[in-house]
Order: sequence, then structure tokens, then C-alpha cells
Amino acid sequence: TKYLPKKIHTLGGRIVHEFTIGENLIYASKMGSGSVVTAISATTLLSNFQVDHVFSAGPAAGIKDPLEIGTWYFVDRHMPYHVGSHKPGGFVNSGDWVELEKVSEHVLSGVTATSGEVFVASNRERDRIASLTGASILEMNLHGLSEATEARNIPLSCIRVISDYGDDNASEDFAKF
Repeated sequence: TKYLPKKIHTLGGRIVHEFTIGENLIYASKMGSGSVVTAISATTLLSNFQVDHVFSAGPAAGIKDPLEIGTWYFVDRHMPYHVGSHKPGGFVNSGDWVELEKVSEHVLSGVTATSGEVFVASNRERDRIASLTGASILEMNLHGLSEATEARNIPLSCIRVISDYGDDNASEDFAKF
């Protein structure tokens, strides 16, 4: 009961739970799947509450070895993998790396993330994205969340837990996770 929400807000169909932990007022909301939905959810929350720092936790696919399912990682930086143009020689990514705030110097190993709009469950697509970006993990929220926090000059920290490998078995692994 110590950490039960003291208030529940509904904003544009999104639910925001309000907690107090110590002297800190915490707003928690499920962002949804995909960068666009996450940007809308984050913008709704950030437009209605005074926020000093955003902390994000959620699942991600490990796309470089040796990342283990169930292990949490701090995200040092991220970039979108779907920003760019299709040229005759293939897709050219024009996304830039965005540095994130470190949660703690003592907590977790750091990884780089790439963020997109769709759940990847394909060896070929996972390998293409890994080659294109060089990222360690693949997830669906950071690009939208980062855009919303950067627009308001609010620091963003992020941890991700490996839920699958973005490969041909990702749908089954994620469901088990």
C-alpha cells in the first residue's frame, strides 16, 4: 500500500498514475508500442504535469551478442533506424545518435539502442538494422520519447530488459517473456 497511486489521471485516453516516493512526485504511464504512439503519450503527460526528469524502463531485443534475456541494461545513447531515404543502392539512415542521462555510475552495463516503429521478428531484418546502426539493442519507444523530452529540454534516462533477440523466434520469445 506504500506505493499505491495517490491519484489516477485520464488524459486523452491515457492513464497516468501519480505516486509519492520519499519527497519525489512520480507520474507513471504506459507509453504504448511504437515511436509515434510513445511521442503522443509522452507529449500528453509532459504538457499536463511539471516534470524534472523522465525515466523509461521496458523491453528490447538484443541484436548483438552477448546480451541475455532477462538482463537489464542502461541505454547510453540511441538513434532511430527508420529515418532516412531509400536510394538505388539501398536504405541510407540519416538518424543521429542522441546521448541519454546516466541513471547511476554503479548500476548497469551501458548499451546503444536503435528505435523504430515495428516489432522485429526476422533474422534478416534484425541483421540489416544491426548493420545499419551498430546498436546493441532494438526497441520501439525511445525515438518518440526522446523527441518529446528534447523539445522540452527535460533529461531522459532509460533502462531496457532483453525480452527476445529480434530474430525469427522473437514473437515466441517475447510472449514467454
